[in-house]
Amino acid sequence: MSSRRTDPDPGDSNPWVRRSADAEPEEAEVEHEPPISPWNHPVDPPPSGLQDTLPDGTQPDGHWGTGMGPPSLRRPEPEQKRRMRLPRLLLPIGGAAVLVAVIGAVAMAALGGEDQPTTGQTPTTGPTPAPSTPGQSPAPSTPGPSGSPSTGPTGTSYTPPANAIPVAHGVSVVPAPGWTVFTPEKQGRQLVVKAPDGHRAFFWVRQKERVSAGDYAVAIFEGETVNATGTKASATKHMPCPRDVLVECVSISYSTVLPPDKGSIRMRGEVQAFRRRDGVVTAMDFQARPDYFEKALADARVMLKSVIDSQ
Repeated sequence: MSSRRTDPDPGDSNPWVRRSADAEPEEAEVEHEPPISPWNHPVDPPPSGLQDTLPDGTQPDGHWGTGMGPPSLRRPEPEQKRRMRLPRLLLPIGGAAVLVAVIGAVAMAALGGEDQPTTGQTPTTGPTPAPSTPGQSPAPSTPGPSGSPSTGPTGTSYTPPANAIPVAHGVSVVPAPGWTVFTPEKQGRQLVVKAPDGHRAFFWVRQKERVSAGDYAVAIFEGETVNATGTKASATKHMPCPRDVLVECVSISYSTVLPPDKGSIRMRGEVQAFRRRDGVVTAMDFQARPDYFEKALADARVMLKSVIDSQ
């Protein structure tokens, strides 16, 4: 047996399958043609009588209109929205205008910033009274020379006599006979009656502002009795004021023994204080020896009346 294989029958469909002699031959498979694509259809020739060019060299009108070819199957690109752009020339002009406005505002603030806007209020003419502070009296009036009339806060006029001694704030005192001014004392006015061993009596007029009459009387009393012994005093008494211009009137009566540096002399005294409407307080400080007290007290009442009349 030969090892050489013989070629299969060309009619056999499968050369590797051995068939028997009585086997029926297989039918050959029929190859089907693929479906015809619509794009593969033949294009009909143009209608008869139409040519690509006319005898004069121009193209004839097509089926889609004069000078128009077939429509395109592509979608048209969407139109882009046009943004409104300012002309380039306006940008520097606008910047320059803003710069000029800023410079003008700064210049107006620098040159006219101190000017205050006017209001609808009507200006008043004449001097404006200064605001009053609680507890503070207005500026005192300067007392006139002796012999000239002075007008008090109530509007009443008082003409002091020629021998009146001015104190302050329009107040003056007329000394009684035998009383002289104690010049070493610079606060207010102090009148004294001299004695061989010292003063027999003194009458002292002094003033203070922004204080009550009661407080001023107590302060004077405490000052007169400092370092003294055997002091006896009454309570602060509120008296009826002798004039309408006076709003507070008080008195304190006392007796004391002066300290050794003042001779250890027993004295009787009285303090009276009068506060005016304008806040000026005028106080009378009176002391006398017991043996001269009645005579000194009578003179003190006359001198005190001149002080009250000059208020």
